[in-house]
Amino acid sequence: MLDGSYWFECHCYDDEHTVRFTLNKGYYEEGTYKSDNEFPELYMSTFLSTGGFFTRLWLGIKYVFGYRSRYGHFGNWTLVTEDANKLEDMIQDYKTAVGEFHLRNK
Repeated sequence: MLDGSYWFECHCYDDEHTVRFTLNKGYYEEGTYKSDNEFPELYMSTFLSTGGFFTRLWLGIKYVFGYRSRYGHFGNWTLVTEDANKLEDMIQDYKTAVGEFHLRNK
């Protein structure tokens, strides 16, 4: 079972397009459960860059005056094909941990 953090690079391999998934089962340690109340969690972190001071100042001024981009404030990330199985395994482990949690807390 996976447990911990895994970094997934974007297909373009830009450092700013790296996503980190962290699976925290939070209760399993050496064959025993630390707490029956701690729900398993899957976190996702990404790098958000808005530029230097003047870029952020300019974005702030535009925000104050109601400017909205038709694209929103979004970037993108494309999963590398070789990492698909690792991400799928992590999600399956999360689902298994959640199922075990619910079985213990009926």
